[in-house]
Amino acid sequence: MFYKTFHPEIFQGHLKKKNYFEGWYFKYVTKNLSHTFAFIPGISLNKHDTHAFIQVFISDRTKENETLKTYYFKYDIKDFSFHPKIFKIQIAHNIFSSESMFFSIDNEELDLQVHLENQHLTPIKKSLIFPSIMGPFGYLGFMETYHGIVSMSHQVKGSILLEKEAISFNHGKGYIEKDWGTSFPSSYTWMQSNHFKDPKTSFMLSYATIPFLFFKFKGLICVLVIKGREYRFAILQFQ
Repeated sequence: MFYKTFHPEIFQGHLKKKNYFEGWYFKYVTKNLSHTFAFIPGISLNKHDTHAFIQVFISDRTKENETLKTYYFKYDIKDFSFHPKIFKIQIAHNIFSSESMFFSIDNEELDLQVHLENQHLTPIKKSLIFPSIMGPFGYLGFMETYHGIVSMSHQVKGSILLEKEAISFNHGKGYIEKDWGTSFPSSYTWMQSNHFKDPKTSFMLSYATIPFLFFKFKGLICVLVIKGREYRFAILQFQ
């Protein structure tokens, strides 16, 4: 249990739960900021439609406008597998880990091949009191939603082939985080960026209404990294 608490990046659940979700968020941005790709591999366990999934977000920016396309691909839950001690999951032939990402699909919706490497990851600092971004709440086993940060910012190497067109991500930037639990907060705001004038600056913020026993509270978690120094902010407001 404590190993998972201090390693939120690995798979936290098990496939026998009846009401559970877990998903990892990978974001990649090209060096010239022209393309942003985000991938969310994960699982959804419920009595109506248990399945594994991979969501894809594609943003294409030009001087004139910016387009965003989203896709949701479902897989049999039997296609999902994971490593118990390190961050590595697989959905069918697609592999996601802290070191790299391999994804490919070719159907009537999308023709996409991805081979990217993550280099020089920057995880947040850990301690006995703060084993993860959840702080002491990370030790509690009855929260409805948990959040984890895998890398605030890292370098990317590789390319993406979109509809037979190659897009280089060499010297681009990446970000990885995740969520898991029984349900998402009833309301939340989230923002993240690692593109600033100072290349070592990165930022994430999440503000949500969270159920807690017979109460609920509004909670804010925020991480700001400037020139290698990490600043952590947290606010709780019980209702």
